[in-house]
Amino acid sequence: MLEAELGNIRGAAVDEFLAWYARDRDAKRLASAVHALPRELSERVRWDAGAPRLIPFAWYPCELVHGIFDGLLAGLDDAARQQLSRDTADHVMNATLHGVYKAMFKVVVTPALLAKISPRLWRLYYDTGDSTIEIEADNAHRATLSGWKGHHPFLCQVNRFSGEWIYRQLKCQRVRSEQLACAGRGDASCVIVTSWS
Repeated sequence: MLEAELGNIRGAAVDEFLAWYARDRDAKRLASAVHALPRELSERVRWDAGAPRLIPFAWYPCELVHGIFDGLLAGLDDAARQQLSRDTADHVMNATLHGVYKAMFKVVVTPALLAKISPRLWRLYYDTGDSTIEIEADNAHRATLSGWKGHHPFLCQVNRFSGEWIYRQLKCQRVRSEQLACAGRGDASCVIVTSWS
């Protein structure tokens, strides 16, 4: 694993995002964002049929991922950024948790178990930070991300909306989330309350 000042992120979810963005959004804009990266980062990206890709099980410096996101988000207003983060979460979660894994997930995982395994799930994708979920009520959980050196506002929102997607898969109805704190706004940690009925 390459040492990175902001820590590392596993390629799996980001690679799926790259494939989707190139195919369904704007391949030219994505290629430009990758080419604008410093050479020591851009040379870590592999290309497949003209689209930038990452190795799913490899670790990448967060600076690489942040640079790509910053290039793609430049010029977008807040509403467009939020919509892209929601679309990204829905697509990546559908693509990475599908078939028999999705069926098993729905049968085996409950909201209470999700709260328990949250730290282990976080460590599958990030090598810094801690994720905890407190059960506030039968229909409300408070997620706290602390010490996440690789925080990025877009990734934070993708994580928020990925959480909503997960609770919907657990048959929770009318899932909604609220961001109470965010490291990107200068808070000590990111806090998201997800509730359902």
